[in-house]
Amino acid sequence: MNCQEFFNEKNNSIVRIDGFIQFLRDTFHDLDRHDNEYGQLSALLQKERRLYLELNKGDFNTISQELKNVRRQINFNILSIKDKIRNAFKDKKFEDKILKAKISKPYIDKLLNSKLDTIKNELLGSEFFAYYLSDLQYKKAYELSRIEGFRYFLETTFSNCKDKDSRQAKILNLLIEEKKNRNDVKDTKSIKDKIKKEIVELKKEISAFLCEKSNIEEKFKKSRISDEYIARKKEELLNKEAFKIKNELLSNKNFEYYLINSFEQKKLKDHLNTFLKFHPIILSGISLVSIICYFEYFGIFIGYFPVLSGSDIFYIGALLLFIVAVFASFVILPVALYPLHYEKYLLNNKTKKLYFSWLTFILTIPVAFFVFLVLLVLYYILLNCITWININITDVNTAICTAFILYLILLCFLYYVIHYLAYPGMSDKKLFVFFILFFVAVIMLVFATSFFQNNYVRYISLSLFLLFFYLMLVIGLLLLTKDIYKENNETLVQILIVIVSLFSLFYCPQYAAQLFDIGNVEYKSLSIEKSALGALPEKIYDIGKIIPFEGKEVFSYVENNLSIIGSTKKDQNLSISISPKYLSFSCVNNKCKDINKSKNIKFENNVLSYQLGKNYTEENVTVKIEKKEYITYIEKHDDTVWLHNIKAISTLGKFYYLETKDGIRFELDASKIISREKQER
Repeated sequence: MNCQEFFNEKNNSIVRIDGFIQFLRDTFHDLDRHDNEYGQLSALLQKERRLYLELNKGDFNTISQELKNVRRQINFNILSIKDKIRNAFKDKKFEDKILKAKISKPYIDKLLNSKLDTIKNELLGSEFFAYYLSDLQYKKAYELSRIEGFRYFLETTFSNCKDKDSRQAKILNLLIEEKKNRNDVKDTKSIKDKIKKEIVELKKEISAFLCEKSNIEEKFKKSRISDEYIARKKEELLNKEAFKIKNELLSNKNFEYYLINSFEQKKLKDHLNTFLKFHPIILSGISLVSIICYFEYFGIFIGYFPVLSGSDIFYIGALLLFIVAVFASFVILPVALYPLHYEKYLLNNKTKKLYFSWLTFILTIPVAFFVFLVLLVLYYILLNCITWININITDVNTAICTAFILYLILLCFLYYVIHYLAYPGMSDKKLFVFFILFFVAVIMLVFATSFFQNNYVRYISLSLFLLFFYLMLVIGLLLLTKDIYKENNETLVQILIVIVSLFSLFYCPQYAAQLFDIGNVEYKSLSIEKSALGALPEKIYDIGKIIPFEGKEVFSYVENNLSIIGSTKKDQNLSISISPKYLSFSCVNNKCKDINKSKNIKFENNVLSYQLGKNYTEENVTVKIEKKEYITYIEKHDDTVWLHNIKAISTLGKFYYLETKDGIRFELDASKIISREKQER
């Protein structure tokens, strides 16, 4: 600030400081002592006020510099106080919260006064009052228990029970008389009528005193409310409203003014200098995590490391880290943003208006994306199924703009839906019901994706699966987060964030590799040079050798040698060496379903024997070779060889690391690959 700006803000600053000091006096105690943060803050504010008053009396530069130093100290004190409040509200005991946070009696009385209507209704609506004002009758044992309960209620709630002329004392004497009559099996109607009359008058007195325009202490004193009852209500209130009270104190406008302005007063150059100062550490951290992602994916999931240069390793690791960070962000941010979301809910709950929430917005982005995918697939289904739809968009830019506009409309609509799901006022029971619904939907979609063969249906099922899985995960985290923040257990929140980060680190890289065609890519065929034929494993069969066996029953299968049944005796001599993974075994009652895991498989004369822990023998078995779509095979052409149904575990470096349908892995020189055709998903 320059000189003129300081003078312009002088009066406003003095008013603001006076308001801040008054807030401290109304909210905290021990402000006169300088051995605690509250007293030090009060002294610093008074010093700041004094410096503003001296602006036009002394040297401006000296005073303005001193003002900056004082405000810096005020910021440190505010941060220390906020930290102290957070730690204080972690305690479960009412007294500990009050003592550690140094909350003053006037502040507690103010909170109590805000709940006065609730306290009045609770007192006047007591079950003991209600009983005598009605004509209910109970069994003798229950009546005696009720009398004792009423007596205890009066003695712990009111301070004048020992005053013989008070209504409370009269009711107590009548209760003793009623109890005696009930023990002697005498009529109690007249006594109950007297008690009823006293209760009616007592309720009128309490209601009148509590409605007076005086302070809360005076109201309770006139109503003869006991100190024990008041202390109990204060404890109940502070424990019940702890989360709200803590957030009101932490987000107080006086605290926020100093913290926000101290940040805003920094120049852009200062922020850039700070970033430049620490950017080597930031880049080193990103590089380290990228390398971890790289070695974790290729070491744990693949078991193979492609030959890459150092820069390529960083690049691939950064790609994997990007997907990990995106997934983790959309899961962690709702947890981290929940306190701010809850604070906005408290501020806007009375007006019932829709308010902007970063938590809701973050949740809406992926939800809208998944729903958009579903709608896109449905659109393509309509194009294929309904012939009269004739939409032909040739301009790519027009198509992208149209899709973006539709996505924004979808985003706005879904914001309202997500706002309802993430509404802090929603009960845990309702949230849990939604969690169960999404969980059931996820399980059903897993089955639907595995059963349906139609690609469009599988795309829809997969998109809905991702949508419901994400919502289930986030709602589950919100359920945990609501209770965690109410209990002020921020350590548990941090543990939750670490768990999600580790889960993302181990879960996402394999899908990121598939997304960027780094690995786990299913190819329908690879066109390779004929010179690379010698690099292929011997167990990859030529299509010419497989076709005679396709769809025909097997005559025998001994030591991986398969013979087929033909129309002539000569045909029976046709044989091929083939892995059992390429064979389909049909047994009675599907008993040999796990045969691919077994050893020493032998099939002759419709009798199958194999070893799976122990020896098994099955009769009336038929064996067929699988269709060529389920077999990795080669097809020779003039100058090229087509390698069908192959999976690329890694496409990086000088070699492709490939896997056949029966699990054989091998390397193939990438320079020998002419073209690729990916498998339809």
